[in-house]
Amino acid sequence: MTELTHNKDSLIRLRWAIAAATAAVIPHLLHVPIWVSLVAFSLLGWRLAATFFHWPLPPSWLRIGLAAAVVGGVFLSFRTINGLDAGSALVIGMLGMKLLETKNARDLLVIVLIAYFLLIINFLYTQDIPALLYSLPAVWLMTMALLQVAGSRRALSARKAARFSGIALLQAAPLMCLLFLLFPRVPGPLWGLPAQTDSVTGLDDEMSPGTITRLSLSDEVAFTVRFEDTPPPAEMLYWRGPVLHRFDGRTWRRSWRNYAGEGGYDYEGEPWRYEVTLEPHNRHWLFSLDVPDAPDRGQRITYDFQLMSRSPVTSLRRYTVTSYPDHRLDPSPGERLLRYESHLPDGRNPQAVEFAKTLRAQAGSDAGVIRLALQYFNQQNFVYTLEPLALQGAHPVDRFLFDTREGFCEHYASAFATIMRAAGIPARVVTGYLGGERNPITGHVTVRQSDAHAWTEVWQSEIGWQRIDPTAAVAPWRVRSGLASSMPAGEPVAGRFMRQNAWLNQLRFGFDALNGIWNEFILGYGPEAQQTLMDKLGLKDADWRMLTVVLAVCLALAGTILALLILRQRPHRARDPAQRLYARFCQRVARATGISRSPAEGPVRFARRCADARPDLAAGIAGITELYLGARYAPTGNQRALILLKSRLRQFRP
Repeated sequence: MTELTHNKDSLIRLRWAIAAATAAVIPHLLHVPIWVSLVAFSLLGWRLAATFFHWPLPPSWLRIGLAAAVVGGVFLSFRTINGLDAGSALVIGMLGMKLLETKNARDLLVIVLIAYFLLIINFLYTQDIPALLYSLPAVWLMTMALLQVAGSRRALSARKAARFSGIALLQAAPLMCLLFLLFPRVPGPLWGLPAQTDSVTGLDDEMSPGTITRLSLSDEVAFTVRFEDTPPPAEMLYWRGPVLHRFDGRTWRRSWRNYAGEGGYDYEGEPWRYEVTLEPHNRHWLFSLDVPDAPDRGQRITYDFQLMSRSPVTSLRRYTVTSYPDHRLDPSPGERLLRYESHLPDGRNPQAVEFAKTLRAQAGSDAGVIRLALQYFNQQNFVYTLEPLALQGAHPVDRFLFDTREGFCEHYASAFATIMRAAGIPARVVTGYLGGERNPITGHVTVRQSDAHAWTEVWQSEIGWQRIDPTAAVAPWRVRSGLASSMPAGEPVAGRFMRQNAWLNQLRFGFDALNGIWNEFILGYGPEAQQTLMDKLGLKDADWRMLTVVLAVCLALAGTILALLILRQRPHRARDPAQRLYARFCQRVARATGISRSPAEGPVRFARRCADARPDLAAGIAGITELYLGARYAPTGNQRALILLKSRLRQFRP
């Protein structure tokens, strides 16, 4: 490859390579530490300064030192140089270092190829529509840069580079669609990298005051639901998630004890049938309405009635559920489970324990204790807020019940379950989501992280586990209307501004509808969807071998058609306007005389042969041939000859 110099073409190629590198780094600014971004753009700026101001590039010893510093910084930031985050940061740093040692066109080609690779890495973080919208012009820009740096001729103008690269990408689009539809799909994510749990927003397997409050400030989509019939009212949409059993006085956690076989339920009435499209959260749990029945393959229902996946949800997951709203949960559990669900730590929250004993003495029955506890929440000036005071000290439930009296759903669920257990009633906390927003365009229900909620379940003989939502006693509007539309103006609710503006709210619904289509037909195109498509095409039970054969045949057919089109157009392909006009002239002469021009035959010889065959056309053929030679080869005046050639060609109709 030729050495880079400061001539015009070399500078143009270098600028294109830098532009491609910049476009590749931009989407990673949200993922890598800020120092990596600063280092990358500093190195890009250094290379630009060296180009425009003729600064010398750093010597080899300095480049080696900078590379070692980048590797060391990545290791200190991530404690590894492997994995998605650390690997992305390392590639970005090395891309900047590569720019400082560009000496020939081959180095620029390597930079553009690394830019392609970095853009692909971004899809390991997100495959949503904004990422796609950014990648389309970015790929176009990188293809333009590739066209410039890989060519051996003079650099193209930006307009020509954009046109040629756009044509190439459009020609590749059918093959891309073919590969997408027929390439054998495998279960799970396409990329064999672990999901980044530290960047995933969602529920956890433990809850303490403040946990769900943080989720309420996020407007990210948790999952979408499409019901077979009209969706139930929002106050009935309790999406069951992790069930918390163990309590240490402050934090509720899931139980890892084995109570398999002790859970059971009875149901009656008509079920709800719906399909859930769940965003990846790298956990095993799925979300469903109470109570799910007959899980699909790869799913199970735990003893506490939570729908679980047998593998972590590391990619978009679609599953269908049948739930029975009229049910009795576990009317006769074992004594071992009831003792476990009644346990409280010794010496913690003593005021709440004494208060529960007082309620027990006043009520005399489990139903009476539940009623009095809910009355206490309703009548004692409790406040529902996203910004409660911090619960300091070793007895947070006491402080909430008898001091601050302000909190979010997890405060009320934790306090109510504590009171129930102290009164001798088995109780547990259920976390999940409440409600959802129906999209008027598509009809599906969107459940967001801001819909995260916590409630309690208490056990009563002959009734079983019964859902009790103490939040409804304090803020019934939270249950009926949802969080976003019911909080006071001063509360920091996610997405409030867009919901209050009719035009923006309609735009949000439109984007949700588009995102649902993207999830269903693109991200949701897995093995089952591919098999459904193959069944419609008549390929029953197509395995990866059959799909590979079909894909190979289709690619061969597409390649053959493309080659034939190229070969057909090549003899008539003109490089300039004069050639295009002359090719049209040759076609007209061939129809009139039956004589076709050979690609190696000169214009003058061809004109003589045609004149011998048709003397009546000799003057016209000679005149057009002369004008063509003038427009094509004359050093001056060819523009006038081109205009005359167009005019004479319009008149020449043998």
